[in-house]
Amino acid sequence: MAAVRDLRHAAAWREAIMVPDEPMDFGEPGEQRVEDIGTDYLLWCLLECHRLPLSLRYAIIIELKGRGINPDRGRRTAPACERCGPGVSIDYCWVELRHGRRRIRRTCRRCDRHLGFAPLFPSVVSQANAAVSETALLDVLIAAHDLGVELRNDGRSVEFASAHYYYRSTPELRRKLGQVRCTLATMMPRTVLVLA
Repeated sequence: MAAVRDLRHAAAWREAIMVPDEPMDFGEPGEQRVEDIGTDYLLWCLLECHRLPLSLRYAIIIELKGRGINPDRGRRTAPACERCGPGVSIDYCWVELRHGRRRIRRTCRRCDRHLGFAPLFPSVVSQANAAVSETALLDVLIAAHDLGVELRNDGRSVEFASAHYYYRSTPELRRKLGQVRCTLATMMPRTVLVLA
């Protein structure tokens, strides 16, 4: 399974290699190519532009690495958990949002508190990729059944049927449901799923 993930990652990088000849179509540079844009502006794009197309993001990373610059430079540090303090590690995992887009979510390792979404830096993406479960769909259904947790499908995403079931679930079940909530919605009927 890791080989499949590596092939997808390599395919995205191959696609990105073709992009630098195309112009950026927004911001100060206007119609300039990525290779003609200043380093500071490219670093700013990686930090602040969270909706950059993935191929453009990879093209910027490739260009910065070609200039001998670490794309993680200048990255903001992850926020510390208010409950647990700054010494606690942070977990990174992919989540599917209601409209189907994927983002990397930061959570406190100790209390499982949501700490916002992380920027798509290479080191963060690799940590999130390492946390992906290849069998998350099956794991969610089995864990929900074992715990007697009901899930609700509104046609766009699958959520817990009520707050009672959310708190009855484990952090692991919540994390895996976050990874597949939209994918699971396309496979299940629009209803409350009683998996007890």
